[in-house]
Amino acid sequence: MADPTDHIGKYLLGRIGPYWHSVSGLVLFVAVTFTFSYLGLVFFNGGQFDDAMTLLPSLLVPICAVLVWRLEHRLPRVPNGKVGIILSISAEDDQEAKRVQSDFTKELARRLRTGRLRESFVLIPLPQYLIDRLETDPAETSKLITRLRGHFFLKGYSKRRIVEGVEYHLVKTESMVRHAAIPKAVSQEFAKDMSAHLPADIRVAIDGDAIAFEATATQIGLGARYSIAVAAGLSGALTYSEELLNEVEQELSAISPAPATLDALSRAVDNRLKSILLRIILILSETYFLKRDKNILVATEPYCQKMLQRDPGCYVAKLQQAIICFVLRRDLISSRALLDRCRGEKDNTYRYGQAFLLGYEGKLQEAHEAYRAAFRHPLKQDNVPLQSEEFINIVIDEEPDCGHLHFCTGLINYNAKQDYLTAMGDFRQFLAIPTIDRFPWAKVKALELVGYCQRYVID
Repeated sequence: MADPTDHIGKYLLGRIGPYWHSVSGLVLFVAVTFTFSYLGLVFFNGGQFDDAMTLLPSLLVPICAVLVWRLEHRLPRVPNGKVGIILSISAEDDQEAKRVQSDFTKELARRLRTGRLRESFVLIPLPQYLIDRLETDPAETSKLITRLRGHFFLKGYSKRRIVEGVEYHLVKTESMVRHAAIPKAVSQEFAKDMSAHLPADIRVAIDGDAIAFEATATQIGLGARYSIAVAAGLSGALTYSEELLNEVEQELSAISPAPATLDALSRAVDNRLKSILLRIILILSETYFLKRDKNILVATEPYCQKMLQRDPGCYVAKLQQAIICFVLRRDLISSRALLDRCRGEKDNTYRYGQAFLLGYEGKLQEAHEAYRAAFRHPLKQDNVPLQSEEFINIVIDEEPDCGHLHFCTGLINYNAKQDYLTAMGDFRQFLAIPTIDRFPWAKVKALELVGYCQRYVID
């Protein structure tokens, strides 16, 4: 004769089972199993209500249930220094979901484990109970990504359909990237950019699952890494962003023939790399003008060279490379060539550089004319005259024989800054150099300007 407790147990488990993955379901399960075990020992095995031998065995099943629940629901968190990719693939039936998730996850993981940065990625497929929860409560997605310390979330829903007599997996995808707080307009632009390179609708013929999943996973793997690289750049991790974009670009170049869907991604990667390189150059440039440390220029040069290879007309890179050529190697030919390539730019910072090189060579009359041209044209940054003056003073400190450059700082202070007292001091320093007779035209001009400065200072 069947034990009635078996029927009761199966009935209760059947009712509680669907709620097993919720905390409330666990609490209910613990309460029911404890009560059932306790009463079973009391009524069917002759136990006593207050007997420890009745109470302790009754606690064993609930304790085991809690331990099993904790182990089953313990999700891995993304380790520090890693990029976490959270994957959620569901389908119309469990068998379909398991097959799609298994095949697709394996292929995506393989695609992500390529390149020098492959060890930086961690792929976390979500269990079905969490996928179901996210379906019913989409607001939980961002909370879950934060809790797992993930960076990229890819969600997919697969269904089988027959299209024109061929059976397909139709997979709809959504994605989300976690990044630092950025302006709303930038965030919207990023979302638009990301959606353009991650397919929202995937159609995979069932007869060719392996090949189709490989091609799809390639596109999504590249799109995911591109999105992560962009998010890293927006979050300030520029070096990592550049490295990851370079790897994506190398993989794209190795795909031959490349499908049309990847052409747009190739262009986007190139544009993003230019943007990242430009930001790095600007940051290093500002740092150099603050610290005047030549090691910063050593670190900047590779980025300038890479930028000029991608965009030979990049104005910022040409300016910075011209400074690098002069400061690190006193290569006037390369510096002048780079500045000459800036002709036609609306910003006239480059004219200050051209005038300085003429002054450095002792061609002070030509330098005077070049500075006059620079003073007449607009600048994008108001601090260019100040930076030019500081730069020249550093050169004079390094090369005391270049005292004639005080004539150039005098011109900058007189014309651009209208600091007549400082300009008068610069011209007097120039007039006091031992080699003043080498510059007869500049000597006369300096004396003239000293007279003007005196009048302005007195007034």
